[in-house]
Amino acid sequence: MSTRGRVPGFPDVQLQPFDRTRLEVANYIDLGAVAHRRGLAEARFDPALHALVDWDLILRLTEEREPLVLPVVSTVYRVDAPDRVSRRHDYGASESAVRAGMLRRRPLRVLATTHCSRWSPRRTSPTRCGR
Repeated sequence: MSTRGRVPGFPDVQLQPFDRTRLEVANYIDLGAVAHRRGLAEARFDPALHALVDWDLILRLTEEREPLVLPVVSTVYRVDAPDRVSRRHDYGASESAVRAGMLRRRPLRVLATTHCSRWSPRRTSPTRCGR
């Protein structure tokens, strides 16, 4: 959310609709704004990750269904602390692991199929169907 229309002395308030495609590109959801039912098997941090555990968790929690978005203030915190986790870690390996896990859990989809019985192993490519 932009700071346009911001009231001086008050914090920014962010409320954005859930967008799975955007989430798969990058984490835009603060972990402090996430709540879930107790006992969910997927509601755990991956101990193999050194960073981005929140992104991985949110991806898994929203894999089967979209979350319910509630317009409430869930967290108030500062972003200028020098020892924030987001400033201490190299994200490369963790980002690769999160993306690999997301792809592994996603079912394969057939985007298009064609069938051509005129293919010959002597040709470098199949002939067009119907010709």
